[in-house]
Amino acid sequence: MNRWLKIVIKTPLPALEAIYHFLWQQARGISIDKEEDDFILSAYIEHSSSLLKRLQRFVHRLKRQYSIEDIPILFDYSEDRHIPFVITPSHFNLPGIPIIIEPGTSFGTGGHPTTVYCLKLLYKLYKDFPPFPKTVLDAGTGTGILAIAASRLGARKIVAIDISPDAVSNARRNIALNHLKNIDVISCCITKVEGRFDLILANLYDPVLRVIYEKLIELLNSSGWLIVSGISRANYKEIIPHFTKNGLKIIKDYSDEKWYAAILKFIQYNSPFPDG
Repeated sequence: MNRWLKIVIKTPLPALEAIYHFLWQQARGISIDKEEDDFILSAYIEHSSSLLKRLQRFVHRLKRQYSIEDIPILFDYSEDRHIPFVITPSHFNLPGIPIIIEPGTSFGTGGHPTTVYCLKLLYKLYKDFPPFPKTVLDAGTGTGILAIAASRLGARKIVAIDISPDAVSNARRNIALNHLKNIDVISCCITKVEGRFDLILANLYDPVLRVIYEKLIELLNSSGWLIVSGISRANYKEIIPHFTKNGLKIIKDYSDEKWYAAILKFIQYNSPFPDG
């Protein structure tokens, strides 16, 4: 294994994306976890005193900008700390489940909290509720990061859709970089999708979920799973009942002062849509 320097940064939400994007330009791989009110970024970088100095200056500016008391930068030399996913720009020999993402214009390179929550919920589904779903729909795939993660965890057939031509092209490139053959990327809106899925991923904003929640329910198998994210904390009590009143139950959720995400499962199937 290549010997990279692993740094661990503990940051509150306001500075998360800025630190992630700084590291993304430099790191060989990044993983993110949530610990109480803070996010934990683990980044693998080459040994470079100049990079560490630039990082320290950058973090210091963020502390002043957001009035954050402390953003500690730690060095982790342990080999056995479990890391579910590591997002990387290329094929590096790093711990964890690799997701190779080419930097692009689409939402979803891994640093946004809604993507973090989706990845955590995907891994929880894999770890705590085997077997992992065989068929998956990724609604609004962006860079394809969630579809790639689902494939890594064992999904057999994945349909990834997006209405943005740039996102579709970007997702296809990323899937090719990961050498995956079980993901079909389609340029369409969700109303054009047919069939049923064991798992649906919907990292979408509130206005979209308000419009398509019935279609999401229609596309779920009668014992299927749904991961929703991108929901504003202010509106989740309005959005989530659209699903819980139609036979789905919240199994696990994550939230911060701005965002909400949850994994739900059909417990009682009350959908008006016929099987088949």
